[in-house]
Amino acid sequence: MENYRYIRFFDDLRKEDVPSVGGKNASLGELLSFGIPVPLGFAGRANAYDYVLEANDILYDGELISLKEYIKRQITTISEELQKEDIQSIQTVDKICSNIRTHIEQAKIPDSLADEILDTYRKLVGRIGNESTFAIRSSATAEDLPDASFAGQQDTHLNISGENEVVDYILKDMASVFTTRATMYRERAGFDHFAVKLSVGVQEMAGGKEGVKASGVMFTEDPDSGSPNVVTIRGTWGLGELIVQGVEKGDEFIVFKHAPTLRIIRRELVRKEKMMIFDPSKKVGTITVLVPPKNQQIFCLTDDQVLKLAEFAIKIRKHYGRPMDIEWALGNNGKIYIVQARPETVHSQKGDTEEIFYLIEDPKKLIEQGLLIENSGTAIGRRIDYGNVKVIATINEAHLLEEGDILVTEETNPDWTSYMQNLGGVITERGGPTCHAAIVSRELNIAAIVGADNIVDIIKGKQRDQALETMTIDCSEGEPRIWMKEVEYDFDTIEFAQLPHTKTQVLVNLGIPKGALSAGKYPDGTGLARLEFIINDEIQIHPNALIDFEALVMRYDILIEQRKKIEQIKKSDLYYKDPFNEEIKKLKQTLDKIRERTVGFDDKEEFYVEKLAEGIATIAAGVWK
Repeated sequence: MENYRYIRFFDDLRKEDVPSVGGKNASLGELLSFGIPVPLGFAGRANAYDYVLEANDILYDGELISLKEYIKRQITTISEELQKEDIQSIQTVDKICSNIRTHIEQAKIPDSLADEILDTYRKLVGRIGNESTFAIRSSATAEDLPDASFAGQQDTHLNISGENEVVDYILKDMASVFTTRATMYRERAGFDHFAVKLSVGVQEMAGGKEGVKASGVMFTEDPDSGSPNVVTIRGTWGLGELIVQGVEKGDEFIVFKHAPTLRIIRRELVRKEKMMIFDPSKKVGTITVLVPPKNQQIFCLTDDQVLKLAEFAIKIRKHYGRPMDIEWALGNNGKIYIVQARPETVHSQKGDTEEIFYLIEDPKKLIEQGLLIENSGTAIGRRIDYGNVKVIATINEAHLLEEGDILVTEETNPDWTSYMQNLGGVITERGGPTCHAAIVSRELNIAAIVGADNIVDIIKGKQRDQALETMTIDCSEGEPRIWMKEVEYDFDTIEFAQLPHTKTQVLVNLGIPKGALSAGKYPDGTGLARLEFIINDEIQIHPNALIDFEALVMRYDILIEQRKKIEQIKKSDLYYKDPFNEEIKKLKQTLDKIRERTVGFDDKEEFYVEKLAEGIATIAAGVWK
């Protein structure tokens, strides 16, 4: 262990060091201590952050005061402004925060601290090679507490190299403590701004100079249902930030933990159109590019890589003794890295308690009345809530949100966090189960639907044409439903550990395989899982259509040729509603649906068998005791 006052190598850190280096950096050191592959690095202790604020003076209102004292005075003004909750006050807070950040970024790092940073940096470069690039990452001393949502509040800077650049970005990272989003979050959550200190981590980029091939997140328990029987992994090409932003949903893999050997029981392949990579034209930063067409519809991980990640997840879960939320990366060098592990903050709080939501009104009658807004998307959790509809285009309009509103927007990011705390629900056009809107909605226990295609324009149209003012988000069945009015609902709070043992088993009938991950909490498991329901939900294609797919293609080609001959004889096009054209149209729709559902499978029958097996396996895994 090096004898530094302000700096610690990751190798020397343990989970007990959270007060001095924050949750993220302490966890990276802890992971290294029991053999998890973590990119090497070092952390500035919280006293380094204090030292910078206390050692720099500025002239303020004719008085020479420390930077820390200046910030204290500005926070008093911020507190007063946030009581007003109007656009002018938000803009004032934003300007104050910008000024604070500028002063920190322009501060001078004291010589004794600068010497330690440079000495440590040179030793780190010596260990991993001169062509290394680094991530400059924030680690707040309260960041990974189970009841806090500090993750994502401060900045991360990627692909940084060179001594001067590293020092500059350490100051930028310190300054990000006072982004508007982070400042407003602490203020509204009641955290002392100086009790939350920042440790800056300098970490080798995963994959080294070769770069990152794929990355993403994984959970040691299913993030939506809380099922302890599976590891859920989500990933995309390049850097994983696009999953968090909601730009990419990412491929999903679910691994059953308890077989003699690990088993992948579920795979979801999505089209991946964009990826974030290191900017090859600069020493600093990243760019977003298009995924090469050949990679857009193939999995970003092999089965072996999925299973290796699951092994790491189980090992980390066992070591910490609690559910964990983990970030991973796959280098172009073929190596897997774990770049973060923090406590899961939703289901770990619930324990055996579950709220079961249900509608008071009959959903069939609501549908008959035309009150269901058809949409795609993913239901987050199983809540129901209603409120006034607010379509918000950008964060600059977020001040218009009021308690209980339903927010409809394209996507959210950490800037939105402080505005989401008192909402009735959130609906976004982009994102998947691990995007920002999904994660924060789970933490705040609010109803949410993410990845609902074109929902902003749909809701605007309903507001314009049908005077839509209120609506209900209904995720109670595990599927995303939006009702165009306030629909009455109720819920029961169940303590599963307190349920009495009955002589007659109480079993769950399942229609949706993934619902088994939630149903596994019930004492006696599943009583009935009908095969036709699995086919309808998982496969969505009649087996004969898959068996006869090539014959259907031939039939389509023959019909096209016959139409050409008929039109040549008639010397005019067939009427578009002609039964012949109608048959061609329906057959084309069927073929397009089959191709869309079976992407990645050359053999359509293999698709049927695999998806049926996955549905059955998901039910078995969900109710395994």
